[in-house]
Amino acid sequence: MNGFERRRELKKTNILEAALTLFVKYGVQKVSVAEIAKEANVSQVTIYNYFQSKDNLVSEVIIYYV
Repeated sequence: MNGFERRRELKKTNILEAALTLFVKYGVQKVSVAEIAKEANVSQVTIYNYFQSKDNLVSEVIIYYV
C-alpha cells in the first residue's frame, strides 16, 4: 500500500469513526452529513466521494462497527 492509499484508508476510517460517534450520541436521523464532516475534519464533498450518500455511509458504519 503506497502513501496515497494509506491516507485514503485513514481518512475513510476517520469518517466512519466520527459518524459512529455521532450516530450513537444523537441517532442517525438527527445527524447531518455536515456535522459528520466537521467531526471528521473533512469536507462534505469528501464524504460523498467515499460513500455517495448518507444511506451508504450508515450501511458502512454498521459494517465497520460489527
